[in-house]
Amino acid sequence: MPAVLLVGDPKTPVDELRHVLTRLAGRRQDADAVLGPMPLAAAVARAAAGAEPAVLLAAGVRGHAHPLRMLLADDRADVSVLPDTLADDRSVLGVRLSRRAAAALPAIAGLAGRGADGLAGLGALADRLRAALPVDGSLRVLDPGRLVATTAEPDHPRCERALAAVEAAGGEERVRVEQSVKRPDNPVAAHLIAPWSKRLAAALVHRRLAPDAVTIASLVVALLSALAAATGTRTGFVLAAVAMLVSFALDCTDGQMARYAVRYSALGAWLDGFGDRLKEQLVLAGMAVGGVHAALLGGATQQDAAQLWLLAAAAGAVTLVRHLVGFGYTAALRLPSTPPVPAGRLDRSQRLRFDLRKTAMLPFGERTLLTAVLLAATSPRLVFVVLVAAGALATAAMLAGRVRRTAAAAAVRSRRVFDAAGRRLVAVLADAGGTARTGAGWLRGRGRTVLAVPASVLVAGLPTVGLLTAAVWTGGPGHVLLPAVLSLVAAVWWALTGAVGAARPGGWLAWLLPAATGFVEAATVLVAARTLVAGFGSGVPAAHVLAGSAFVLLALVAMHRYGREYAGSLAGQAGRGSALAARVALGHESRLLLVTLLALLAVWTGAGWLARVALWLPAGLVLASLGLASAGEVRAALRLQRLRR
Repeated sequence: MPAVLLVGDPKTPVDELRHVLTRLAGRRQDADAVLGPMPLAAAVARAAAGAEPAVLLAAGVRGHAHPLRMLLADDRADVSVLPDTLADDRSVLGVRLSRRAAAALPAIAGLAGRGADGLAGLGALADRLRAALPVDGSLRVLDPGRLVATTAEPDHPRCERALAAVEAAGGEERVRVEQSVKRPDNPVAAHLIAPWSKRLAAALVHRRLAPDAVTIASLVVALLSALAAATGTRTGFVLAAVAMLVSFALDCTDGQMARYAVRYSALGAWLDGFGDRLKEQLVLAGMAVGGVHAALLGGATQQDAAQLWLLAAAAGAVTLVRHLVGFGYTAALRLPSTPPVPAGRLDRSQRLRFDLRKTAMLPFGERTLLTAVLLAATSPRLVFVVLVAAGALATAAMLAGRVRRTAAAAAVRSRRVFDAAGRRLVAVLADAGGTARTGAGWLRGRGRTVLAVPASVLVAGLPTVGLLTAAVWTGGPGHVLLPAVLSLVAAVWWALTGAVGAARPGGWLAWLLPAATGFVEAATVLVAARTLVAGFGSGVPAAHVLAGSAFVLLALVAMHRYGREYAGSLAGQAGRGSALAARVALGHESRLLLVTLLALLAVWTGAGWLARVALWLPAGLVLASLGLASAGEVRAALRLQRLRR
């Protein structure tokens, strides 16, 4: 815990506040845990001299203990600010400084010397610090919710009403438990999980269990779910469905534990997001294995059973494209992914509209519930078909809403929707490789860096999709050469036009590029795999190997692209390792060329081993890239935690 420096008149009585702070910090025997009160200039000088994490807190603060716990423990930002919850101007009661922020204090030490003091001085200090931090520095305004932190006197009418409202709600501990639930949350999490998981979260915190341990437990339960589904029996499917729901409940609980205990970490945030996507891929793989086993026992042909792998790959690809629509939109425009809704102020009709809108987007909890119910009652094949159809509808609905909001933003901003930083993020998420970057350099050398992205996506995407559709309809045993050639032409065309995305265009729909590249890559791999299965899948192991390899390739590509998004949450700390991993993965356009060229050669020569290499080689490269990126991101998360603690 950081040292606490009380700011204010040295004569201010602070014995009770000092007792609360030392108890929260766990330093009952440490006389230096809380210093002051002292003038702001002295507090700034002392924090700057220590160059260690510190909290500057108004000496007259009163109210509940949990807002102070948040200020002491929330290290997600370089500068955390605790506002006065009762003041209309949200004046600053306290500022938490990371090690990096404390080191920046000497550059602004003259602030207090110009007469700024008290609450106004703390607010000005936070603003100046944010400007003095490096580009990846951050400021977070803490939200105590219904709990009270103020400098108002206890007998002030507004203070009395706020304290009485908390007591009427069951007291500070009850409100703290309620506020550990993310609000507003998705319907399944809010209505089925949160009513009991919030109490479980509080109990686990009191037993000194870390949120990261629950995150790992959720991942382990998802693995058990995949293993149960892989048995191919009805009992196994039912057990897998139950384990899926338990895994999701644990996934909700770890976040509630972090909010309840104010115990956040960069590593935990990365592990939570990346782990959710990994769990989905594991469960899809388990269902595919079980479905193939059950189909073969039921008398299905080898090729029919192998199609289950391709259906599973399509289900994962649709989910990836849906996520890329959201990632690109948020990264490029910095607009909210959904219209903002005031937390805690939803009446019944507002909550119903919010639930319907979120359910239509098919988020993680809703996908998990849908998958579990269908798997327990039907078969993996039907699960995959429903996931593909529902995911496509959800993606279309999400796309329509975001295009509409982008058009509105473009009208307000005279079509200058996002800046150079947004273009850079879109290019990273688009996963361009060497071929596209070379073409982008050619474009930039001719001054054509701002191209109309809607036009480029149509020019590149529609012929690609048309060729892939033709390849699907012309494929089949004995007719595999034409779809292979069409897939190759589509991949070459997309690789050439991929230079537009790597050139960081500034069109108002440029955020569509990550989703477009993800869709075309998945469609090309699926067409190539279908072609290879039709041409080389007559043997017992061949169909499973080829179809399963296609699933593994697309699953690894999905995890690679998810990793690029979650690495962005590490405030630039993962840049070097992420760049190396991206080079190893080749980029979407180079992977497409590699897969389709090798598939065409396999069809042309009749070499079955070349058909397997067409899928194994890019999968191996992406796997190596994923290992490099994950190791780099773990190191980056630990480095970021050291900077902010």
